[in-house]
Amino acid sequence: MRNTGLYFLSMTETETHEWVELAIEAMGGKVSALAKAIPVSHQAVRRWRETGRVDNRHVAAIVNVTRGQVRPEQILSDVFEAIDPRYR
Repeated sequence: MRNTGLYFLSMTETETHEWVELAIEAMGGKVSALAKAIPVSHQAVRRWRETGRVDNRHVAAIVNVTRGQVRPEQILSDVFEAIDPRYR
């Protein structure tokens, strides 16, 4: 994983997209509902889907608004894997 300032890039798009889709589903399947709950722009959530990049400061909010359906280790999987091999 590369640290690009405020953003972390996941090694695989599949993992990144998986957590984004879970977060959207947890909010009733609506991108706008997730965006409003965090709060970020609708376009920010769409960028997460497209690029796999998320601003670190939004991780806790994503976990909270999804009521734990999305966990920090899913969003920052590469960080957790580097710290503890059990996450591999």
